[in-house]
Amino acid sequence: MDGGSRASHRVHGPTTSTPEYKVKHNKSSHVRGILLNSRALKLLLFFLGFLYVGVIFYCRSLLHERDDAFKSEKLKWSNELYRLHDQRSEELARSRKALTEMEKVLEQKDEALTKAEQRLTAMRNTAERLDENQLIQSLRDQNLLFNHLRWGEGPVRVLLELGGSPGTVEEAEEVEFELAPFELLPHVTHWFLTLVETGFWDGCHLIRNAPHVLQFNCRGRTAVSGNPSLLARVPGAEHGRITGRKSIVFQEFAPDFNHLPFTLGVAGRPGGEDFYVNLVDNTRNHGPGGQGPEPDPCFAEVVKGKDVLEKVHQKLTTGFLKEEDFVLIRRMLIKGEEKGT
Repeated sequence: MDGGSRASHRVHGPTTSTPEYKVKHNKSSHVRGILLNSRALKLLLFFLGFLYVGVIFYCRSLLHERDDAFKSEKLKWSNELYRLHDQRSEELARSRKALTEMEKVLEQKDEALTKAEQRLTAMRNTAERLDENQLIQSLRDQNLLFNHLRWGEGPVRVLLELGGSPGTVEEAEEVEFELAPFELLPHVTHWFLTLVETGFWDGCHLIRNAPHVLQFNCRGRTAVSGNPSLLARVPGAEHGRITGRKSIVFQEFAPDFNHLPFTLGVAGRPGGEDFYVNLVDNTRNHGPGGQGPEPDPCFAEVVKGKDVLEKVHQKLTTGFLKEEDFVLIRRMLIKGEEKGT
């Protein structure tokens, strides 16, 4: 029975094709699937967790590297800034030191300038206190002493060669005049003789033929390279000497030596370098009160060649002459020095 029952049971038990078997089989498969899915999920979660941790560590390592690089760059620029700051501080200190020294120098210069201004003010005050007449008299005394030492007791005569051309003698005509005594007019005679001795008048001209005077000046001087006497006396004359105006210091005048016919006077204010020969009595026109508070100096008298001057006066047109009509002063020299010229 037992055997038959088991056989019967085996014979009559559920088969794979029976519904009961299929239901049971599906349940077991579902359970196994759930178990399998649960393990895969755990593995997936574990993998994702591990990956997350790896990513975090990787990102942290990158951040550490960036942070280290940033700190290194920051340290580098900080050191550079400190270096520039120290350099700028040193330059600023040097500039301040130089400025301080410059301020000291300026203070010293200001102090020196103040002292110089004080001395100048004192000198001006002293000069204002000096009597002008004393200065003029001192100059006259010095000129008188020089005149006596250089040209003797006087009176001195001067030779004027008028007309012709530089370097020739036969074409020129001579006019001779005698200067006033040194004691009467020491300054004007010193002025005129110094210019004669240095050759200043050589190459100058008669430039004006007025009814009352013949006037001479040097502003249109002729080249004097052909004048051997001038070349011997004046260095550099071969290039033609064009000099500035030569004036007297003050209007020296002596009542005993006035502007009579054929005397010489000094034109201008201050007088010079122009001079003139009086053709008529000009004591009223050129003497005291004639052309202002100060008269023209009268310093010499023609002693030879009056006929030459009269002939020139009659020949020339009246007034200021055109340049082509100028009459040349071939040379002018002090009498007694002809052999040395």
